[in-house]
Amino acid sequence: MIGLQDLYTKFSNTAFKGGLKPARNALSTPPFTFLGNINTSNLAPLQSDTVSFTGISVYDKNKGKLARKADCPKTSELELIHTARKAKKQSSEDDSSKKMDYRAFGLYREVLPVASEVHEQAKKLEKPFELKMCVFDSLVNGTGKFARSKPIAKKETRVKSTQSIAKKTAAKLSELVGDDYNYNIQVSPIFIKSKIHDLLGARLILTNGSPAEMNSVINRLIELMENSDKPIKIKSIKNYGSHPYLSPSKLDKLESASYKVSKDFPEVANKKKISGYTATHIVFEMNNGIDAEIQILGRGVARVKEIEDICYKGLQGKAISGLPEVSKALKAISKDDDRCIEYYKYIASAYDTARAKWDKMPDEELKKQKFPSIDTKKFPACLDLNNIEAELKEQALRKKRKGY
Repeated sequence: MIGLQDLYTKFSNTAFKGGLKPARNALSTPPFTFLGNINTSNLAPLQSDTVSFTGISVYDKNKGKLARKADCPKTSELELIHTARKAKKQSSEDDSSKKMDYRAFGLYREVLPVASEVHEQAKKLEKPFELKMCVFDSLVNGTGKFARSKPIAKKETRVKSTQSIAKKTAAKLSELVGDDYNYNIQVSPIFIKSKIHDLLGARLILTNGSPAEMNSVINRLIELMENSDKPIKIKSIKNYGSHPYLSPSKLDKLESASYKVSKDFPEVANKKKISGYTATHIVFEMNNGIDAEIQILGRGVARVKEIEDICYKGLQGKAISGLPEVSKALKAISKDDDRCIEYYKYIASAYDTARAKWDKMPDEELKKQKFPSIDTKKFPACLDLNNIEAELKEQALRKKRKGY
């Protein structure tokens, strides 16, 4: 660890050579944004009236008390002790923060080649996965018996990127090894595939979030399971939210169908997230140990989810590209448990509104709806979900104008 005198000398030399800005940069930590930017304070050059390091009180062993050096400024001993302790504590915290971030970045770099291999394996299953998801096309297009209605407003599929796989794996490794820097975990494709269950993903957005629409989706999923050449094993079913989309009776039917096909019951969980997120997630096995996840939610909830994903990232201390004010405000909230809980309550109120009212609205009416207003006495106005959404729309327009 660099000493305060060395730090001062380094800073002063840099400041004299290139001015204040280069000096600050010299002391800044490299901006790795994998698990968020590191919070280190930029130091300003010492002023002429600042307490001299050589004037700090020293302990006299013979007298058993604090004794002053001759050139010590007229500052109380308690203030000096407090200042020294505070500087030591801050230095220790900054050093620990640097270690964690460098370590996280190191883990990310370490698993990147293996993550690339897993991504390529998942990529090979992209077409077969998309073909399986075609079972829902009649619900999207409104054909056959669904000519009068379209249970699914939108269907999306994707393969998890190499970078996303590496980040998620590194985060899970950090959780597993804790403070043990001498960990011995073999990061292999098998390890990654056992920890990440959405290498392939599909999102089905319901037209109005009704039980009838959800039943249509589950019936089609059961048809897919029963008519596939290779048995499809459902590994888990997770119902999120106070007012879930999947009813208990339909859940029983899906479990029974899964057991009939794979001779195994899926893991079932009904969860209430602090954010109020409401959806049904179903994970099933593809080939080569790769899992696919289907997310089912309403249009109103999907609108909140787009903003909440950004807020969640900020509350984890991660940098948010393009939204520096939001990123800074959320990072500050993340360090205060009480304020963090209050902000999650605000997000939960948006999810409650979306599930109760917005899911049922036509598109044009849904676009006009406002998120609940934030209490600006507690939080900065930039954290209002309406303001975040407006900024995202403005960014999209700017990119469109530039031809991105």
